[in-house]
Amino acid sequence: MRARATFALALAAAMTAGAAQADGWRHYVNARYGATADVPAAWREDPPPADGDGRGFTSPDGRGHVAVFGQMAIRSFDGEVASRTRARVGETVTYLDRGATWFVVSGLAGGDVIYYRKGALGCRGRVWSFVEMFYPLAQKARYDALVRHVAGSLRVGRALGVPCD
Repeated sequence: MRARATFALALAAAMTAGAAQADGWRHYVNARYGATADVPAAWREDPPPADGDGRGFTSPDGRGHVAVFGQMAIRSFDGEVASRTRARVGETVTYLDRGATWFVVSGLAGGDVIYYRKGALGCRGRVWSFVEMFYPLAQKARYDALVRHVAGSLRVGRALGVPCD
């Protein structure tokens, strides 16, 4: 009897934990470019940019940041990838990968901040969707699962007024 009660409590705890984990995300959709990705539910939404191209989210401690945004494809795929994967001032690239319609670049900024950028081209080569993340190097282990989830959830949607078919 005691074993059944323990099992029932463990099962209830597991189900509650799974629900809490599922509730730990919100799905952001950019209305202008159709870029979508999951972001942590507890993170604060930054003020929207004037052009409506996306949204940023800041961690409760203010040290982590996620941005989800889109843009029209105005350069060739290779030109856009070259521009987006080039290290910016103070950055060092430590990881770079690309496929036929996507790229990922990651590295260090200022020596103590990790940056991660992913871009995906869709809508028949007309629209880009991006996620960018910044977080402390000292908290890498804590952020690894978050980065995988956010990056894995990035999708290219339909931009306003752009035929994708």
